[in-house]
Amino acid sequence: MPIVDVLAEGALEAPADALVNPANRQPTLWWGSHVSEAIYRRAGSQVRRERKAHGTIGLGDAVVTSGGLLPFRYIIHAAVLDVWDLNPLFLLRLRQRTSDGVLARAARNSLILADSLPVTGLVFTPMGSGVGAMPLERCARILLGEVQAFQASHPNTGLHRVLFAVKTTSARDVFLQVGTSLNLF
Repeated sequence: MPIVDVLAEGALEAPADALVNPANRQPTLWWGSHVSEAIYRRAGSQVRRERKAHGTIGLGDAVVTSGGLLPFRYIIHAAVLDVWDLNPLFLLRLRQRTSDGVLARAARNSLILADSLPVTGLVFTPMGSGVGAMPLERCARILLGEVQAFQASHPNTGLHRVLFAVKTTSARDVFLQVGTSLNLF
């Protein structure tokens, strides 16, 4: 059963074999989450080519590429956004750009995909809570709930550690509070 931990640091520096990128369903990396844009800038052209080869994927689906120039063996691109969903209500924070169901499927599919790879550590960000405009506590409850469900359904997983890299100590506190309520810590 994987150990779950929360780190108040950037995802690209987290100690893991694989990173979950909160991605667009389209194969672009340059427009979407802040993590996706950082991958675009720092991972190199190989990752961009590999992601493009997978084409457009469904919301909640996940595909894998190499880690490129980043310190990860793999990047799992989990589709939580649609690049063309630019409703002005989102800009006013009156509407989310992702949904609970999409986020849950993306997390579940990322965990299953990671379990099929030769990795022992996986790092998530609070995907959906930035550009996707989902409230942080709801995001934490969904992501940590999916990890809890994965632990129960995959007792012999090769994943030994699932990390959540958050930017601030207040976000870390939210994840720790939710994780504690789910008995993950």
